Amino acid sequence: MFKYSFITTVILIATIFSCNHNKQSPKHNNDTKTTQESKVENDIPFTEAKNYFVKNTYKDSVLHTIILKSQVDFDNIFGIATTMGNNGKLTVIDFTKQYAISVICPNSDKSPVLKILNVKSADNSITLHYKFTEGEKQSFSIRPFKIILIDNKYQGEVKLQKD
Repeated sequence: MFKYSFITTVILIATIFSCNHNKQSPKHNNDTKTTQESKVENDIPFTEAKNYFVKNTYKDSVLHTIILKSQVDFDNIFGIATTMGNNGKLTVIDFTKQYAISVICPNSDKSPVLKILNVKSADNSITLHYKFTEGEKQSFSIRPFKIILIDNKYQGEVKLQKD
């Protein structure tokens, strides 16, 4: 009699654990979905900084990005280009709350236009989608660039994506 009640108890315990295992499986699947969902790109809000210029002391090179997290680093590359009127005010950068990402192109005399279309995050990386076009030849050259400001809560390796 003791033998039968022991076997019944073991079967009952095995049944209870197998039921609990099935209840945990969907939760595990949800964790998998969360991992897969993190691969989806999310928009990162940004502000374009206005009324700055790339200093002549900055060496010309191929199109590239620079991440700037301090005013000193920023001032080594950019100068202030304010003019009169409301549109002439420079964008104030608070490096305690945000950082700057700059896309700098080489000098061009073909009326270049650089636009930042959007900024996305996925898998610990930040992707800047941009468009670069060149028009007709002009009698002078300029160095197209953009500076965007991003909140410090968005971090990751910065990548460029030409659209």
